[in-house]
Amino acid sequence: MNILASRFQNIHEDKKNGVTYTPVELAEFVAKKAISYLDSSDFSNKKIRVLDPSIGDGILISELLRNLEVSKFSEVEIVGVDLDDSHFEEIKTSIQNEYPNVKLILLKNDFLDFYDSNKENYFDIIIANPPYIRTQIIGSEKSQKISKEFDLKGKTDIYYAFMMVIAKLLSHNGVSATITSNRFLSIKSGKVLRDFLLDTLDIQSIYDLGDTKVFTSAAVLPALVFSKKKNKESGGNPEFTTIYEVKKSKQDHKWVGSIFSELEGSSKYIKVGKVNFEIVKGVLNLSKSRNNVWAVGTEINDTWLSKVAENTWKTFKDVGPIRVGVKSTADKVFIRDDWDKFELKPELLRYLLTSDCAQQFKAVAPKKPKEIIYPHTSNEKGKKQAIDLNDYPFTKKYLEEYKEKLSSREYLMKAGRNWYELWVPQDPSLWCKPKIVFPDISEKPKFWMDLDENIVNGECYWITPNNTEDNELLWLCLAVANSKFIEMFYDYKFNNKLYSGKRRFMKQYVEEFPIPDPSLDNSKELIELSKNIYQETNLEKEQNLKDKLDQLVFKAFQLN
Repeated sequence: MNILASRFQNIHEDKKNGVTYTPVELAEFVAKKAISYLDSSDFSNKKIRVLDPSIGDGILISELLRNLEVSKFSEVEIVGVDLDDSHFEEIKTSIQNEYPNVKLILLKNDFLDFYDSNKENYFDIIIANPPYIRTQIIGSEKSQKISKEFDLKGKTDIYYAFMMVIAKLLSHNGVSATITSNRFLSIKSGKVLRDFLLDTLDIQSIYDLGDTKVFTSAAVLPALVFSKKKNKESGGNPEFTTIYEVKKSKQDHKWVGSIFSELEGSSKYIKVGKVNFEIVKGVLNLSKSRNNVWAVGTEINDTWLSKVAENTWKTFKDVGPIRVGVKSTADKVFIRDDWDKFELKPELLRYLLTSDCAQQFKAVAPKKPKEIIYPHTSNEKGKKQAIDLNDYPFTKKYLEEYKEKLSSREYLMKAGRNWYELWVPQDPSLWCKPKIVFPDISEKPKFWMDLDENIVNGECYWITPNNTEDNELLWLCLAVANSKFIEMFYDYKFNNKLYSGKRRFMKQYVEEFPIPDPSLDNSKELIELSKNIYQETNLEKEQNLKDKLDQLVFKAFQLN
């Protein structure tokens, strides 16, 4: 009996130092898939070297050995690296009892430090579930070192560096299998990793496991990447499979015990427990992947997107910049819903649009509307600056009660800012312009027009037109953004979903939303419809207008 498999059968994961232990059924799938890509003829009766750079409880190595047919090789050498050695003795006992001829080397070390002294030490199989830790929280010195060495910028994760090193340590005919977060597939900061992998590896297959909750207590949506070392004969588009929960479905879903029993099967719709899932199989189109996110491509998807591209006039980024809302880094001080209890209310209160206001076309009034102290203004040159606190005695009195707390925002003070400022105030002169506002996270698109000069909170984005004459164009954008068409466009092009079908309406995605030619009669009608929906108060009439709008948006892109 496999001791490790038994020991951890019911312990799916335990987060520690960014490490999430691998569930057994996932480990088994990854191990078998990795072995399937290994050309055993290259290693028959030869030594084979295996690396797990974050070995944890050893389950990945355990499953690999169980399926590898160890006797085919003259020698099997396993190298396991981990900062936490608490499972090393269990791993040794298990492997030595079951595989006495396997050479096992366990090293308590940081994998990236291990790489520094083993850059020419290549491995034939690398199987890994790297830690998920933002580089920003591992300490400035180490973060800077990693960022510099691997050319990482922005909000990246340490698993980026792990995956790059894995690629570098792979032997000529070697195979890598990595369990990682699916974030790198679609976020802007992941481009450097995506490009590196395309340059270095011959990617065989990608599995986006989406919101399957494989890691039940971890807030990570996993992806599996299987690769071989790039060579002259490399070519072809990698297989790409996604699986996500389907909330409402008219399809018949096949009952299965596990998602892993069907990832390689023919079923498109499955049910695990009470949850419905849709499996989509296609490819990663390498000809389109350099400047785009990595999303599953099918013939239907590609044909549909090509039709949209043919009928796209411009995109949202051409209308105006998409900005994130204000960020205070001290919300409990600046933002409240109980200002009325103050006898002397601060003078600088402004109504704050938050995700609680999110609704299509026009904002909804939350039960507890929030207001923000906004201590910024525009100077004579039109640039933002902090107000003179002495000009606003009630605001000054209130903020000075929290001066110690606000002054402790080291990053703000080091930037030469005043202690009472917001961290990200945005340009105050822009708030008075018409703007489209939308939340970062939402199941359905919820874009609304703000004509009341309100402030937008940091959990939302907003768009203002480059020119005042583009205000009409803003209404056309609003129509497209709130349509059923945009849901299809998002899923076909980006497919970045969180749990429960929630989408990420991030700047990098919304910038690419298409706009039909505004001079066409169809577009002019959409503009008027958008305005009418904004003004309509009767829910039934509003829905009828939305239904008509949906039809017209599809028609605008010749998709009828």
